[in-house]
Amino acid sequence: MRVVVCVKHVPDTNEPRRLESDLTLQRAGTQSTVNPMDEYALEVALKWKDADPSIETVVLTMGPEDAKGSIKKCLAKGADRAVLVSDPALEGSDALATARVLAAAITKIGGVDAVLCGIRSTDGDCNIVGPALAELLDLPQITFAKDAQLSGNQVQAQREAEGAIEVVRANLPALVAMTKAPFEPRLASFKGITAANKKEILIWSAADVPGGEVGLEHATVKVAAIQEPPARPQSQVLSGPATEIARQLVDYLHAQKLI
Repeated sequence: MRVVVCVKHVPDTNEPRRLESDLTLQRAGTQSTVNPMDEYALEVALKWKDADPSIETVVLTMGPEDAKGSIKKCLAKGADRAVLVSDPALEGSDALATARVLAAAITKIGGVDAVLCGIRSTDGDCNIVGPALAELLDLPQITFAKDAQLSGNQVQAQREAEGAIEVVRANLPALVAMTKAPFEPRLASFKGITAANKKEILIWSAADVPGGEVGLEHATVKVAAIQEPPARPQSQVLSGPATEIARQLVDYLHAQKLI
């Protein structure tokens, strides 16, 4: 069985965000890491591998060459091998173009029984790539999963609903998009870090996995403008006896024409 985990290399949220002149996120010179939601997806895949060592876990990333740092963290945790799709032509690609390239890469990897990913990334936050991948690959999908298990030829996932937990099943091959889970992703061991240096990382260009029109020039979604949110009005604190506070509150609401 082969499981592909899609992982994104994103700027560290603890660092200040800066924009380029074209209003894309500045990535050069910033500290980057593995997208947090994707770490939960990787942990689910590794738990499956713990239960069945015959499962092969492949990490798939589309990003700059320095995304190898994030890939090696995933390999150090226990993933078997990795594919990095990296090409200057891909810079500025929107979510749909990203999904097309990843879908082409998954098809090229071949023999994939399950695709795991995070439901969103901390830099884009659009919740589109996972569902778009499922559509492009013609796979059933389970989104916003908090955990997932294999059961024969099915995957069973838990989704948080209002006041309950939904249990959803899908026949394999399938895609599961993870949200924040009730468990913590594992840390890499020293042995794992050492082993990661010997694991295969394939580097593919845009020509190796053609996804149609890519790059900022062909993005269907672009940032038109950025502005700071308006400052919040100064709050007013009411003090004194309860009756006096009530009178002040009524006077304020009346002045604002709310009553």
